[in-house]
Amino acid sequence: MREGIVLLMLIILLGSCTTENNQSGVSLPDFVLEEIDIRVGQFKERKVRECVEKALRLALERVDSTLLAKELLIPIDSLVIQRPGRPQRPEKRKSQDTTPIAPFFQSTETDSM
Repeated sequence: MREGIVLLMLIILLGSCTTENNQSGVSLPDFVLEEIDIRVGQFKERKVRECVEKALRLALERVDSTLLAKELLIPIDSLVIQRPGRPQRPEKRKSQDTTPIAPFFQSTETDSM
């Protein structure tokens, strides 16, 4: 008798461990499943884009606040650009050739006309 109860319990236990079919006899058409996949993909892309934009906005705010904090530490005088002074006038170069200048063509007093 005891063996029968154990055998019955074993059969009930094994019967309860089977997997159930999740489809309850109603299935969606293929075009509806494709539309659902497209919308899920669009939703994921939009969420990723929003996350990237939010991360960039937060990073920009941190950089801006850091630069503003550093600006307060820098004295205002160092931000003004100083105009450089004039350069010194160059010295005039002296001619090294001391020979007198002569005309290149010798002019003749007579014209051929």
